[in-house]
Amino acid sequence: MVLLDEEGNSIHAAIFPPIIQKFKPLIKEGVVYNITYFRVRASNNLYKPVFIENMITFTNWTKLEEVVEVPPAFPVLTYSLTPIDQLHLCVDHREYYTGRLSYLYTTKFKRL
Repeated sequence: MVLLDEEGNSIHAAIFPPIIQKFKPLIKEGVVYNITYFRVRASNNLYKPVFIENMITFTNWTKLEEVVEVPPAFPVLTYSLTPIDQLHLCVDHREYYTGRLSYLYTTKFKRL
């Protein structure tokens, strides 16, 4: 999962078994939490959803506290686009996650 802070910085976070069962029902997408007592480690070399060398992992001692009053300017998403002319450089490189962004444009036609 990718976490954001109030300044828009992102970091990859992981919850490994068996403690994933503890946190899975507690974490909801789009909700802001204060997270404490986690481990910082080097990012996984085979999967990095963000361009940062560190990641966090939850532990048995990790605490989540839901933030009730979220500042209005708190960022709700993060992304990094690779220019289309540089996509070929990503072929056969697994270090960073390369996904697909789809945009669907629809138009309703009126009968005259």
